[in-house]
Amino acid sequence: MTSRFSNLVLLAAALSCGGCSVINEYEDPALVGRWKGDNSSPESNKMTIDLDGKGDADIAFQGGVIVELDIKWEYKSERKYELKFECANAGCGVQEFEFECKANTDGDELECESETVTGLLEWKKRN
Repeated sequence: MTSRFSNLVLLAAALSCGGCSVINEYEDPALVGRWKGDNSSPESNKMTIDLDGKGDADIAFQGGVIVELDIKWEYKSERKYELKFECANAGCGVQEFEFECKANTDGDELECESETVTGLLEWKKRN
């Protein structure tokens, strides 16, 4: 009787989650990989995101200053991620800032917005 009840509970839980998105554990999230800033040369804005929730970036600011950043990221929902950038060298004006990013359906473009940083960061996947 107990096993039948637990099977019913599991079935009810699975059915109630009809609209839930499930992450395929055998497929890397779209965010994982090497990125370059849209409309930038390969030497300026680049970012690498690893599967372990970390990454790094080099971003060029006005005057040619290239800032090195460490990244921590979290999955938020389908194709949406939160990226936390932390300054890795002395060239940063702000030590830490966050972006909400969304990948396109092909997973080869990424748009990132922040409440504290002006402008939209756009990225394209590098090969």
